[in-house]
Amino acid sequence: MSKQNTPSHESIKDAVKHGILWSVIQSWGGKLITFATSIILARLLGPEEYGIVGVAFLVLTFIPMIADFGFGVAIIQKKNLSDEDLNFPFYISLTLGIVLLFFLLFFASFIEDYLKAPGLSNYLYAIAGISLVTIPSCFQESLYVRNMLFRPLAYRRLFIDFGAGIIAVILAFKGFGVWSLIIQAAISSVFGFIWLWAKPQWLPTFAISTKSFNDLLKVGLPIFLERIREFFSTKLVDFLIVSLIGFAAYGIYVVASRLYTILMQLLHGAMFNALLTSLSKISHDLVRLRSIYIKTIAFCSTVTSPFFVLLAAISPEVMDVLFGTKWVGIDKVSVPLMLMGAIHTIQHVNGAFLTSIAKSGLTLLVGLTKTLSTVLILYFFGNADLVSLTWLFAISQLTVTPLSFYAVWSQIRFPIRDFLKLILESTVGSILAFFIVTYLRDEVSAFVSMSFLKGLILALVFAIVHLVYILIVNPKRIDLIYEFVKDKKRK
Repeated sequence: MSKQNTPSHESIKDAVKHGILWSVIQSWGGKLITFATSIILARLLGPEEYGIVGVAFLVLTFIPMIADFGFGVAIIQKKNLSDEDLNFPFYISLTLGIVLLFFLLFFASFIEDYLKAPGLSNYLYAIAGISLVTIPSCFQESLYVRNMLFRPLAYRRLFIDFGAGIIAVILAFKGFGVWSLIIQAAISSVFGFIWLWAKPQWLPTFAISTKSFNDLLKVGLPIFLERIREFFSTKLVDFLIVSLIGFAAYGIYVVASRLYTILMQLLHGAMFNALLTSLSKISHDLVRLRSIYIKTIAFCSTVTSPFFVLLAAISPEVMDVLFGTKWVGIDKVSVPLMLMGAIHTIQHVNGAFLTSIAKSGLTLLVGLTKTLSTVLILYFFGNADLVSLTWLFAISQLTVTPLSFYAVWSQIRFPIRDFLKLILESTVGSILAFFIVTYLRDEVSAFVSMSFLKGLILALVFAIVHLVYILIVNPKRIDLIYEFVKDKKRK
């Protein structure tokens, strides 16, 4: 990993487009397979069973996140990195992971008794084994991302998730139920580990560099603290639902939030890795940073954000088609989550920008403010039913949205009027389309009873309203989006 020359403007543009393309392929392929499997399992399982396994998967998310300690993003961002620099962070992460696994094994039975969830400890034991191979995979994956090797990552995710998904579906039809999801996660993690380490970008040795470790820690620690904050900020509502309402309600929330989570991973996660890698390489060039940021925000506010608003508008039809009548009330829980996603898909671009210019501390400050807001709102108003609690959670998560954009604006020195226009211009069109679809639902229902067809008609109405609004207000935005997504130099 030798020192690299500063890449040219054109090479960065090509790298961003090429990287995002393969990141999208990786994310969409793997996540869609996982989501399809989840739909089948949701139809086979009841809300209470799904709520229990949802608690187990919280642990699967938490342990690797702690063990990573923010080193993954720090590795992607650091300009000059040698093989020796990676050894100490790797051993630290591995040690943290093993300690956490022992804690999980020791307290699994206590957690089962406390939550009154028979069988939960067995799921937690299985999750502990899965985490053991997930932790070392994170380092190799970060190096693949750093080297912009998105294509092999996409192949890995597609092949492994497809195979794991098929096995999970077969097991579900054979009556394995919850274990179908657990086994799917195990297959995906184990074979993902084998794939990455069969062609490693780096191999650990016992040479230790404390100076480089300190440099990585300076970047990684704020990111680690931000992830911890984000986890508890976003999962506080999970704990409230489980403890105050029960596993059946939590199962409904888990299934409703899965669509939101997967869409955020698909649309935000696909761009985040490619953007972070590319922006980090030009972090000294404010003009180029600003250009990429503006185009990305324009794309998100015109394409991805309205998609979330669309799903909120046709939530009754979407949820009925996907999950059927067993999951009563899931559409009402889905609406606030999708509207929250419409804002977050734009706002999360700010995180990639601030991290790329080594402003992780600013990201942490914004995040801490959001956590405080979430805790206060849920503490004073959290004793509510499932739908109200979900609305409160969504509102609490969006209270710091203005602060997040202000943090970026203070760095890029963009005229405030143009900055607000960039963000809000398309948002108004989405809101207008949402209310028109809501108003026309009863009119369409009078002629069409099938949920799929009704949802299709309402989606078409939404798309037409939004597109016409953009063409009237600012047709140049279409050109900006086209410039963002086109690939001038196909390989």
